[in-house]
Amino acid sequence: MADEAIQGAAAMAGTSAAADAAGPVLAGAAPAAAIGASGGRMFHLDALRAFAMFFGVFVHGSAIDYNPDLLFETVREASDLFRMATFFLIGGFFTVMVYQRAKGGDYMRSRVQLLVVPLLASLIIVVPLTNWLNYCWHNEPVSLTRFLFDFEGLPPPNGKLEWHAHMWFLISMCIYAVLTPLLVTLAISKPARAGLDWFNARTTGWTLWALALLVAAAVVALRAAHDVVLKPVVADTPFAWIALATMNYLPYFALGGLAMLDRRLFAALHRLSISGLLIAGGGYAAINLWGDLLPRALERTVYWTMRGMLILFIISALMWAFERWFNKPSPVLSFAVDAAFSFYIFHLGTVFAVALLLQPLGLSIHGTYAGILVLVPLFTLSLHAFIIKPVPALRFIFNGKRPARRPAPAQGPA
Repeated sequence: MADEAIQGAAAMAGTSAAADAAGPVLAGAAPAAAIGASGGRMFHLDALRAFAMFFGVFVHGSAIDYNPDLLFETVREASDLFRMATFFLIGGFFTVMVYQRAKGGDYMRSRVQLLVVPLLASLIIVVPLTNWLNYCWHNEPVSLTRFLFDFEGLPPPNGKLEWHAHMWFLISMCIYAVLTPLLVTLAISKPARAGLDWFNARTTGWTLWALALLVAAAVVALRAAHDVVLKPVVADTPFAWIALATMNYLPYFALGGLAMLDRRLFAALHRLSISGLLIAGGGYAAINLWGDLLPRALERTVYWTMRGMLILFIISALMWAFERWFNKPSPVLSFAVDAAFSFYIFHLGTVFAVALLLQPLGLSIHGTYAGILVLVPLFTLSLHAFIIKPVPALRFIFNGKRPARRPAPAQGPA
C-alpha cells in the first residue's frame, strides 16, 4: 500500500525516503534519466527544508520585541526572502511525488495522516499554550486557566495573538494537497507537455531566469486576484492571512510540483545565478529606496516582481549548495531532518517560555535573544529525541508518522 511506502515521509508532504522506496517517476524529455537513477537519494531537499524550518527560531525569536530594531528587522527580511517559499517549493515536489505513487484513496489518506492530524493536534494543544506564553511575555502574566476561559476579561494584549499562530502553513499545505490532483492532471496533459517542451527549448541557457520571471508574474497576478476577489470576502474573518499567504506561495508550490514532473526544470532550479542574485537584488533594493516616487499600482507591481525573482534566485542558490554539500546523510544531519517538524511545532512556544525563564536575569533584549537561539533548539530537539520520537502516539499526532511495520520473520526449514 502507498500508505506504508510513505510512513517514513516528513509530515509536511513526504520525503526522499519515499522516492527511494518506490523509484523515480519523473516525466519530461528523458524520464529514464530521472534523479535518483544512479541510486542516490534527494537527501539535500530534506536537508534544505529542515534548514528552512530551523531558521524559524531566528525569525520567531525576534517576536520578543516589536520595536524597531536593525538586527530583528534584518532577520525578518532575510527570512521573508527564502524561508517559506523554499518550504512550499520543496513541498510541491514531494507532494506530487507521493501523489504519483499513491493508489486510489491512499493519497488523501496519507495527506490526512501527514497534514491534518498534526494540524489538529497543534491547534488544540500547542497553539493555546503558545499564545498563553506569548501573552505572558508581552503583558502582565496570567494563569493558563484564566487565559483560556476568561480571555475577554483580560486587558487587550500587546503582541500578536493568532488562532493559528505559526501553524498556518499546514492549512495552506492542506489546500495545496487538495489542488494537487488537478495540477498534475493539467501538467501532464498533451498541451501542457508540448508547452513545457517549447519552453525548455526556447529558454536553453536562461531557463532559471525565465522561471524567475514567470513565478514573479504569477505572484503579482495571484496577489492582485486576492485583493480584488478574496480580500473583500475574508478581510474581517479569521482566514484573512491564510487566504493571502496561500495565494502568495502557490506559484512556488506549483513550480516544485512541475520540477518533479520535468527533470529539466529540476536541473534548472539547481543552478547558481550570480547575475540573477545581483540584478534582482539590486532591483529589489532600488524599489525599496525609491518606490515612493512611482504611482502606487506600478510600485507594487515592480516590488513584487523584483521580490519574487530574487526569492527564486535565492532558492536555486540554496538548492545548488545543498545538493553539493548536504546530499549525504550523516547521524547529525539525519537526526536534524527527522526532528525538524517537531522543532517547528514547538519552537514558538518555547521561544516565549525561554524568554520568561531568562527574564529574572535582567538581560538586554539582545541578550535574551541570544539565550533563545541557544536554548530553544536544545529544548525542542530534546523533546523530539526523548519524548515524541520514542512514544508512538506522540509520534503519530505531532509528526503524522506511524511505527514502521516489521517484516514477518522468515519461515525456517520444516
